[in-house]
Amino acid sequence: MSARLFLGLGEAPQFPVGAKVVRAWFAPGRRGVATGVFNSASTLGPAIAPPVVTALMLAFGWRGAFVATGAVGLVVAVIWLTFYRERSAPADADEPSAPVRWAALLAAPTLWAMVIGNFGSGYMTWFYAAWLPSYLETARHFSVLATGWAASVPYVFGFFGSLAGGWACDRLQAAGASPMLSRKLPIVAGLAGGAACTGLAILAPTSALALTAISAALFAANVATASIWALAVVAAPQRWTASVGALQNFGGLAGGALAPIVTGLTLEATGSFGPALAVTACAGLGGAVVYLVGVRRPIGSDG
Repeated sequence: MSARLFLGLGEAPQFPVGAKVVRAWFAPGRRGVATGVFNSASTLGPAIAPPVVTALMLAFGWRGAFVATGAVGLVVAVIWLTFYRERSAPADADEPSAPVRWAALLAAPTLWAMVIGNFGSGYMTWFYAAWLPSYLETARHFSVLATGWAASVPYVFGFFGSLAGGWACDRLQAAGASPMLSRKLPIVAGLAGGAACTGLAILAPTSALALTAISAALFAANVATASIWALAVVAAPQRWTASVGALQNFGGLAGGALAPIVTGLTLEATGSFGPALAVTACAGLGGAVVYLVGVRRPIGSDG
């Protein structure tokens, strides 16, 4: 349990820092794609991991699989520390000149819509991260080896969904949408689409159709996730990007922490994944509604 807590502490800063790096290094018209690229790693890893980790477990046991994946993380950390260079980018031309205080930041309705909306996104993301292998084994009767391969398929679609979400943000902005609207539209469409496809998985009569629906759900959900982090890049003055990202991340991680618990309790009470999938769909749809209604103006202009 302690190791899992420290793992969470280590993971938490990655996305807020990623948003800050994107804003520092990329021009406004390219930040959507850049965000989609860094966000895509969160799905590329789960796409690669199930077959690889399953093979490691079968060959060396679960301890060997844990040691191997931990070693990969250390190698990536060394690469980042070796090659990354800080950059202090000038403020955007349209950035408000007045300083933004914590009181003003926390009073912004847009911020809280981002936090609450990301709760729904985080719930959907972590439901699949925590329970997809178990769903495939128990509800769809895949073998352990087949689950290792099948569980990676939706995350391949999620990888492309993340890239598509970043591309959509930049295309919408180039077509004349405001920076906020160009992020909001893919978020709403992605979360709503992910919810709809999760609902279709409940009704799927075959395992192949269920896996197809889940793959579509993760594609759509990651369109939203990439756009959510692209929103953090444009939603507030530059010096507050990491702070906005961290608060937004709190909402997503709260949803992510709750999803495995609620799913476990639901399975215990009902003995079926159907209700758990329905709750996940509702969480995604609720997040879409919050973004649609609550995200209106950049933080610092609310009032």
